[in-house]
Amino acid sequence: MSSVDSQTLSEFWTFFVYCLVVVTVVVFFLFYFNRALATVLSKIINVYAWRTYHAHIEIESIQFALLGGRILFKNLRYYSTNQSIYILKGHITMRYWLWHVRKEGDSRDSQNSKRPCRIVCNFQGVEWFMYNRTPAYVALKELLGPGLQDDWTDSGGPLISERTVNFDDPEQLSNLGPENSLFRRLMPVQLDITTGAITVGNPDLESIMVIEFVQANGDYNTAQSRSTLDEYRTSLALVLREPRCNLRHNPDYRKPVAKKPRRERVPVETT
Repeated sequence: MSSVDSQTLSEFWTFFVYCLVVVTVVVFFLFYFNRALATVLSKIINVYAWRTYHAHIEIESIQFALLGGRILFKNLRYYSTNQSIYILKGHITMRYWLWHVRKEGDSRDSQNSKRPCRIVCNFQGVEWFMYNRTPAYVALKELLGPGLQDDWTDSGGPLISERTVNFDDPEQLSNLGPENSLFRRLMPVQLDITTGAITVGNPDLESIMVIEFVQANGDYNTAQSRSTLDEYRTSLALVLREPRCNLRHNPDYRKPVAKKPRRERVPVETT
């Protein structure tokens, strides 16, 4: 009799442990799997983004719908030396089932503009803070080469480098990048935004410009540049509904402080 009771008790605890494991796994996949996946993906992306672009990305929750070609996320944050973007929630749809979609280029083309975009982004609660623009200067420095430096003479004038760049040489222009890159193949991207704000300013300005809107619709596109020195040009066309533009006091404003120059200019005496 005692052996039967002990066997029944053992089976009960085995069943209880199995049930506890099943409930724990179900609760994890229903409520915490998307957050754990977002944390892992954020760390993997930041390893490359920080080393390459000095940017940091945070995602609270992410979900993939493979059949619908959709990526859903919540509380996405992007930080860099030039801008920061915060999106409360949204989803990105890749409409792979469409055969005829818009191609990159000028939107004034009537036939091309009537076609749908393959990638559609729907965002809610967008905050875009722009405070710098260093990529343009970095790209110009890479194009001209590391030989150009800001050297100064004793009289304070800049030295003209002997390095020259032949912009008519196709071999040098080929260093700008491949024409048919993956980025340009994905263009254009349709944007549908609900409730957003754009802030322009930095701590060196007394005022900041804030643009608020209830809804915005448009697209982000690339096209061939008019200059042969540019690989391509980008355009962001948005139609804002109920926009409000204000100039506000910058609470982070820092007054300029007179600093001693790093290299004093010595005047040249003439006789």
